[in-house]
Amino acid sequence: MNETFLGFQFRSVRREDAEELRAFLASHCHSLTGYTCSCLAAWDGLFDYRWVRPGPDALLVSFVEKGERHLLQPLGRFGEFAGQVLEAGSALPYPLRIVGVERPFIERNPEFAARFDVVSERENANYIYRVEDLAALAGRAYAGKRNHIAQARREYEWTVEPFRAESVPDARRILADIDAEEGWPVRGSLREELRALNTTLDLFACLGLDGILIRVGERPAAFALFEMQCPETAVVHFERALRSFKGMHQIVVQETARLLAARGVPRVNREEDLGNEGLRKAKESYHPVELAESLRLTLRAPEAGADGRRD
Repeated sequence: MNETFLGFQFRSVRREDAEELRAFLASHCHSLTGYTCSCLAAWDGLFDYRWVRPGPDALLVSFVEKGERHLLQPLGRFGEFAGQVLEAGSALPYPLRIVGVERPFIERNPEFAARFDVVSERENANYIYRVEDLAALAGRAYAGKRNHIAQARREYEWTVEPFRAESVPDARRILADIDAEEGWPVRGSLREELRALNTTLDLFACLGLDGILIRVGERPAAFALFEMQCPETAVVHFERALRSFKGMHQIVVQETARLLAARGVPRVNREEDLGNEGLRKAKESYHPVELAESLRLTLRAPEAGADGRRD
């Protein structure tokens, strides 16, 4: 379905668009994980993403939040369309926001960015790790992780296999077992993430994702879904592990990193913490080497000139 926004004809994210979007996003690498085709597809149910190519080397992606449509950071040769975005954005009945913005975008478009209030959103910063650190878990900083895995090794054995389309039923079994183990209602952001994960599993065969599945005996016990975000960085979109197997959360992190290390991938993005204190502590416990900044731009109302007219 098409929708006019900011004077552009935006269209829905459809399966038949996957190759075009995947190719464009791969050639315009962004440091935040929202800029992959699979992420747009997974979270479309929540954000109602729409996209348009206003020029041969430009991409605009819009989304809905609290009933208002806004933009992700424009990609490609955006300069010639900046004026239209400012003019049409100023006519909206609410302040236009542009989210997921990298600092270099502001540096490349200083006059455009000067019309916005800029805020760094810590809760949306992405955690970047060295793959070799997570694969080895060496040194004092990772002693606790190694201890969990050592205890697991004394209690059970596991096998690791590639995640394929036929692995989807095993992943769904893991999700059902986790639900039974946890025993509490799924609410808020966790419910939204579970919805996105189920969408990803539904579309796994056409999204070009990679992953691993871990079994204890014949029982599926954990999985991870990831893809290459940039030539040197993979992004892990989803991880799930059964608590009934002690140390399985640490195992799936290490086994994913080992696979990436074997492929020569130096960095891995493990996404944001959404301001959740427990999740932040867990991500920090793996000692990221970088937090990829996420900026939010909010368009200021035009200032009135001496004649009372708006600029």
